Amino acid sequence: PAMRAPGISAALTAVVMASAVCSAWAFWGVAPRGAAGPGRTARLPMAANDRGRGSQTRPQVAEAPINENIKASEVRLIVPSVEEVGKEDMVGVVPIQEARDRANELGLDLVMISDGPPAVCKVMDYGKHVYNQLKKKKEIKKKSKQTEIKEVKMGVTIDVGDFAVRAKNAAKFLSQGNRVKAMVMFRGREMQHKGRGEVLLRDLVKQLDELGTMEGNPKMEGRAMTVMITPRANRQQDAAKKGAGGGKATKRDAAAAAAATAAEEEP
Repeated sequence: PAMRAPGISAALTAVVMASAVCSAWAFWGVAPRGAAGPGRTARLPMAANDRGRGSQTRPQVAEAPINENIKASEVRLIVPSVEEVGKEDMVGVVPIQEARDRANELGLDLVMISDGPPAVCKVMDYGKHVYNQLKKKKEIKKKSKQTEIKEVKMGVTIDVGDFAVRAKNAAKFLSQGNRVKAMVMFRGREMQHKGRGEVLLRDLVKQLDELGTMEGNPKMEGRAMTVMITPRANRQQDAAKKGAGGGKATKRDAAAAAAATAAEEEP
């Protein structure tokens, strides 16, 4: 009996401590996480389907009332044409039940496309309609890409062949709807021939006139002279081909650039 006293005392101590904690919960109206108690409801576990779905959204299509969910008493009915595939026939204003019966006879859905009055309903395959709408949204999103700024760099001593390549690349970028930043790089003592760089940039802009317009005048940025070319809003594919093929520098342009360089070198 004397050896069991410590064990009994420990048990009594645990009971007293538990009773004190419960009293504190009751007084302050709190409960441990996940447990119900006075002044607090139990926290239910989150459903598996509700976890992590916020970041994985799919393209949505506005749901239209269909079949039994249409509350109108009469509707203006449109049905598929029986004479020509892909065409539709206007039936006119009919009671809602008659419209539903027509849809059931064709094995299709009655979809309200306008709330009127009277509401306009069309007999169609609603699942196929939703699929086509999602497909159309994806195509629109794919085509509406952000405009980028493409760079075309050249040296002040670039030859005719390399200049033609730069012009061809710039024409391709403009035809894709991108802005072009043309740059003439200067090295060492080439900084003394800034006029040559401006002649090259203006010649490039002139050859791309059908595809883009120059934003402002050429300007210096560090050891480079730059100009921004913006694509024209009404550019055409044939203009793009012409601009790509018109990148060859003429002898007259080369002579003008040489004259400008010689004028700067004169004392």
